[in-house]
Amino acid sequence: MPPRFLIAVPLALGAGVCSSCASSSDKVIPELTEEPWRLTRKGTSAVSLNLGVGSDYSVDSTVAVVGANFGEPSQLYGDMIGRYGIGVQFEHFVLDDWMMFIGGDHRVFEPDLGDPNITFGEASQTEYFLGTRYYLPMRWLDSQRLRPFLQSKLTHIPKVKFDMTTRLEFDPPLNDAVMVAPYSGSDYWSLGAGGGLTYQFTDSLLLSWGFFYEWPLGTSEGRSKSELVEATGNEFVDNLLDGLEYDVEIKPQGWIAYLNLSYAF
Repeated sequence: MPPRFLIAVPLALGAGVCSSCASSSDKVIPELTEEPWRLTRKGTSAVSLNLGVGSDYSVDSTVAVVGANFGEPSQLYGDMIGRYGIGVQFEHFVLDDWMMFIGGDHRVFEPDLGDPNITFGEASQTEYFLGTRYYLPMRWLDSQRLRPFLQSKLTHIPKVKFDMTTRLEFDPPLNDAVMVAPYSGSDYWSLGAGGGLTYQFTDSLLLSWGFFYEWPLGTSEGRSKSELVEATGNEFVDNLLDGLEYDVEIKPQGWIAYLNLSYAF
């Protein structure tokens, strides 16, 4: 997922692309043999592939050293720059134009906390979600093949994983120390709401661009044990630092945008 993606811009682009595709070439867009939006009637099911295309995500975090006098816990706030995301979901229309969906996806972020002494490495998480989507009654373009929708979902994130690197600065003759602590955080839940556009590409295929704003309903917490990877050169200090433990809490939230290709049956 490209970093820091504004939602309004791709929404307008998506509408423009769909409009230009529909009007520019009948050879590119297959003709429908049935009326548009038969796929959104009650009883229709579909399998969908989701690909992340943008994000504007942030993380609020607290890092505290366990059992040591290192001052107050560090309060960190920064961006979660999206690298990629992929997922699948099963969809079923319980009423005309109103679907329920269930699925899972895998996301990878690159946190940027703006702190030279504490950094988070590439963060990954697998998510499982249950959601709903409602297609609004508007049908756009001369072909009536473009429609807007609203959606929401509840997500369970079983685990968040990344490596936390800490740099401690010392006066000479000691060297600066660098420690790496693998983090495996506890599960948490999030709530998402958003919308998007769907274009009916064929009688069986729907192509959607959508987005969610996601709020955490809790925090991911965990304790990490560090390994000294760059020593100070003083054996006593190095022994104190090697194996230092941290209590870490994180709360990610923000915008996620994606492309969605659904095959109905």
